[in-house]
Order: sequence, then structure tokens, then C-alpha cells
Amino acid sequence: MASGFGYGLFVLGALFTAGVAVLIISFYLDDYWPDEAYRRSLRLGPSRLKKNNRT
Repeated sequence: MASGFGYGLFVLGALFTAGVAVLIISFYLDDYWPDEAYRRSLRLGPSRLKKNNRT
């Protein structure tokens, strides 16, 4: 009985981990990667963006 419970818990943990991985990958591909301005703002930060816009 205990090994069945452990196996079920292992399967649920694996499914949860896979779901989180799919969530992260889908965000990266759908929202983060196509939005070049958003990536630039994250990379440079607000203070460096203002400095670059002046020149």
C-alpha cells in the first residue's frame, strides 16, 4: 500500500513539474520572445533607456 502511494505521489509530482515547465516555455515563446521592446526594457532598465533615448 505504501509503495502505491509513493508511486502515485511521484507521478503527481512529475505531472506538476511538467506543467510548470510547459507554462514557462509557453510564456517565453508567446509573450517574451516576440516583444523586442519589452526584452530591451528588461535588459537595459528604465534609467539606461532614458539615457539612450537622449542620444
